Amino acid sequence: MCKQMHKKRSQSQQGQQIVEIAAVLLILVLILVPVISIGVVPLRFELARRGVNAVVHKLAVNDKFSDAVVELQKEQELPSALASIGGVRIRSTVLSMQVTSQKANNLSASVTRPGELAAAWLPDGANAPCDYFLHLKVQTDIDPLITAKVAGQSAAGLNAPITMTIEEMAHWESLGRDPASGKFYLAE
Repeated sequence: MCKQMHKKRSQSQQGQQIVEIAAVLLILVLILVPVISIGVVPLRFELARRGVNAVVHKLAVNDKFSDAVVELQKEQELPSALASIGGVRIRSTVLSMQVTSQKANNLSASVTRPGELAAAWLPDGANAPCDYFLHLKVQTDIDPLITAKVAGQSAAGLNAPITMTIEEMAHWESLGRDPASGKFYLAE
């Protein structure tokens, strides 16, 4: 009789393990998979930020601001750098020259087109000495790992892209003048 009870008890415990496995799989699918999917977004963001940083530093060593603008528009370095990450798409880019006066607190200027920088902000201007930075702002869509719609619905970050803005700056290198025109390179 004792053997029969022992046999029944072990059979019922084995059936219980099947139920536990189903519960674990349910938790795995409902909690762990979305967490891993969302966890990919910061990784992709950091890789994209590094790519934008490398591009803005490369642009900052051009002689003229206009050369940097043309290079960003014509070269495919930024889109190819972000495409190589996977799951990162560019929505828009804005390249600007930001100038901050060293002698006056909170006095700064920003231009997005070559030739717009006022004379007061040039290296020999009224606000000089100044710090000059090339600023690149890139608006991106970053995908989570899994982008399948659940019950026809999508939620940013869970199964739809998240729109994020990456901003990087690099110190402008060329403060000299063009010998032919006499204009500062950063104003051209």
